[in-house]
Amino acid sequence: MNTHSFRASEDPMDYGFYSHIVLWVIAALGVVGTVGAVLSLWFLGRDAYRKD
Repeated sequence: MNTHSFRASEDPMDYGFYSHIVLWVIAALGVVGTVGAVLSLWFLGRDAYRKD
């Protein structure tokens, strides 16, 4: 009988770990994009307000 598993060297938790990394990367991109958009609008508003 062949009871050898195809994924004998991989831990089943690796898939959960990789999915968490993907989600954290997506969340980080969203946070960076949101902060960048808010800061750009903030500085555009300040440039329009200040007439030095």
